Amino acid sequence: MRLLWSGMIIAALLIGGCSDSGWSSSGGIMQSTTVNPVPADFFKENEQADLFMWGDIVYVPADTLEWVQQLKFAGKEKVGEITATGDPSSTWVNGMSSRLPEGTTIYQPAPKSGLVLIVELNGVEKRYLGMVEG
Repeated sequence: MRLLWSGMIIAALLIGGCSDSGWSSSGGIMQSTTVNPVPADFFKENEQADLFMWGDIVYVPADTLEWVQQLKFAGKEKVGEITATGDPSSTWVNGMSSRLPEGTTIYQPAPKSGLVLIVELNGVEKRYLGMVEG
């Protein structure tokens, strides 16, 4: 019985090892492609999603993320502004937002802290977190 199991395991390893599905031809390294989420991914969950796109990354509010709210910054640097509004059917480009009005200023905290950006609207700062895959 032990010999039968050993034979089955060896056969499975040989069959799996000879397959090239998902493996590169250079050294047997598994290759996969990651793609950052796009606005449509968020609108599938909520058609009223609050988001904006900057640097080809979608940013969403970080209001409920305590660790983002606790970050301390020495200052902030203006990096741009919202230039258009979009909805689920829009072709999204950098500077578009689903809820923030055109002209809303986008800031990068100083020192830079990962994928956190700050917007200022009516004198109130709001932190957004960039959504990336990987």
